[in-house]
Amino acid sequence: MSRAEPRQRGADLTAGSVRARGIAAGLSAVKVARYEARWHFADAEEDAVGDRIIVAAVEQDYERMQRAPDEQYQLTVRRTLTRLLEGAIEVAGALHAAGYRAKIYASEGGAMTIPYAVSAGLGQLGMNGQLLTPQAGSRARMLLISTDAPLSFDQPVDFGIPGVCDRCRICAQRCPAGAIAVRPREHRGVEKWKIKTERCLPMVAQANGCSVCIKTCPIQRYGLERVLATYRQSGQILPQHATDVGDLETYEWPLDGRTYAAGSRPKLDAEVREPAGLLAARRAEGR
Repeated sequence: MSRAEPRQRGADLTAGSVRARGIAAGLSAVKVARYEARWHFADAEEDAVGDRIIVAAVEQDYERMQRAPDEQYQLTVRRTLTRLLEGAIEVAGALHAAGYRAKIYASEGGAMTIPYAVSAGLGQLGMNGQLLTPQAGSRARMLLISTDAPLSFDQPVDFGIPGVCDRCRICAQRCPAGAIAVRPREHRGVEKWKIKTERCLPMVAQANGCSVCIKTCPIQRYGLERVLATYRQSGQILPQHATDVGDLETYEWPLDGRTYAAGSRPKLDAEVREPAGLLAARRAEGR
């Protein structure tokens, strides 16, 4: 990586001041992780401008999340991404003004967001294959900012989320496509619950972004602290003892207009499970 010296450096720039600038601009969290080449795709490694990666996050609207998947949820996602990008631009601007370089990864095309978020202590990988934060589960959107500003590093935190996921499994039980594994296995040197993307992605593409695995997660709904407190008292993972369990686990499936409560899932015909375009692509690849 090339690391040319900036013309002027701001001595008073700290991780705390950068975080405060991001929060003031509408971000929910701003964390700092160390650059790791293994988390960048080969054709984008040179995009990094320094040895720090800032993880910026915005929580999606709670009320809208409870009604996913629907068309309005998709609009909420777009609004969240706009707010996220605006906040990241503000952070990058502050870094530039202090004489440092900063490059925003506007999408996940160049680097893997989740490993950086875990490294920076924002949350932990959940059974649904996404980052779960203690406050909002997977109800958050993130992007990365590469910088050469000498910001102090945040550290990974063991919140106990994998243990909750292993005992809960609601996302796997409610997933319309059965795409979520309940047993972890090693993948690329990391033990994790591996999502069956060939089952998941067709649902995301056809069912308003799906997101059933986010909506039904008790951490997303109640927060990790309450989930753990209930487990310590009862030996059960919320929502087993929650009065609004129906609201949490029930969803309306946009492809048939029917409502599915706990214990039921949509029946997916072959064209939904493997749309013509996807089938043609798989055939072209010889699979």
